[in-house]
Amino acid sequence: MDYESLRCNASTLINFNLTNHGFIRADNVQFFFPEDHPELTFTVSPYPNFLNAHESIIVPVLITSSVSSDCVTRRSENPLIVPRSTSVRIVSNLH
Repeated sequence: MDYESLRCNASTLINFNLTNHGFIRADNVQFFFPEDHPELTFTVSPYPNFLNAHESIIVPVLITSSVSSDCVTRRSENPLIVPRSTSVRIVSNLH
């Protein structure tokens, strides 16, 4: 993903493939993104809260940069840095 293209209120849509590789259904599937990122917001499209055994779904996520008054200056001076701690977390209960 080209983070530099996400400057100054730009957005990009990324499709995440969630797959249950197990032999039983996964219930209460939750897909988390950072809520406190300093420059990016993540909007996750609705998705089912379960995945059947060996099932995959595509979850679109809209990633938008924040607008700031120094946007033009920052674009030319500094690259957009996304900390390594920016990650996705998926949890579920198996039944």
